[in-house]
Amino acid sequence: MKRQTFLSTVINGHLTSYVTHRMSEAIRSQEGKSIRITVEGTKRSTKQNSYLHGVVFPILADYWGYTHEEAKSAIKFKFLLDVKIDEKTGLEIEFVRNTSSLSKEETINLIEDIRQWAKDFFDVHIPKPEKIN
Repeated sequence: MKRQTFLSTVINGHLTSYVTHRMSEAIRSQEGKSIRITVEGTKRSTKQNSYLHGVVFPILADYWGYTHEEAKSAIKFKFLLDVKIDEKTGLEIEFVRNTSSLSKEETINLIEDIRQWAKDFFDVHIPKPEKIN
């Protein structure tokens, strides 16, 4: 089966009727087969990405004397370090999440955390996204 993606807004716990109808048709077409249904929030927006790459990373790169990529890597290591457990060995494996994997809400939280951290530890002011034209 070809992968199908359905985008909708949840209102009062329900999807829009057009999407619900299309999803029902897709599910009925898979009668007797195993399917996977994944529910996830939308990824970060283009505006959020532009703000990170056009405001946040450059301000910190300039302050630290880093390249854009070095500043981005440092920020990711500080705020997006995660751990997974290897099921076979039980060992913890650390990895750094990509900003592209973040939801809109996660990106909002990341931006606010970076802004506060920059202010508290480096006395660096990063303007709020809504203050950028």
